[in-house]
Amino acid sequence: MSGCFPMNERVSVIGTCGCGGEGGFGGGGGGGGGASVGVLLTNRSARVSLIRSQITARDGGKGGEGGRGGAGGRGGRGQAGGRYCDTRCQSCSTMPGCACMLTGGMWFYSGPGGQGGSGGAGGAGGGGAGGPSHALVLPMGASFEMEGAVRLMHGMGGVGRGEALQGEASEIKRYVP
Repeated sequence: MSGCFPMNERVSVIGTCGCGGEGGFGGGGGGGGGASVGVLLTNRSARVSLIRSQITARDGGKGGEGGRGGAGGRGGRGQAGGRYCDTRCQSCSTMPGCACMLTGGMWFYSGPGGQGGSGGAGGAGGGGAGGPSHALVLPMGASFEMEGAVRLMHGMGGVGRGEALQGEASEIKRYVP
């Protein structure tokens, strides 16, 4: 049998595997549901008189679904393995890769490590909150008065998506401009 047969039993160091890819970015949050408002005042000095009126707001809008997460990054390449020259090689004449023949030996190589795995996808974004329902919305400082049979009616606050909050609901909502 011809070829190079090393006399010792040394093995070259195996290559290291590539690093795993980075995880994808999280998805964007879902949009909040739309508000349902019967009357909206925006000026702090506004004065409104409601006389024998009925103001009705419908239900607030549903919260939107969160966006999908981004794809994970690609894994890194494996690194080449070690090599050494076995000087106890009996014959190199018929074997490929006998690069150290001048010293009477043979190079032994180990293959590269495997490619790192891809990173995981980013998580989905959170769901949007439900929209509010208010019959009358006015800034702090604005005034209103009601005369006669006035009805202020509101719907239900919109349903939040997933664990997001449900929209609030009330007849009168004051806010700080």
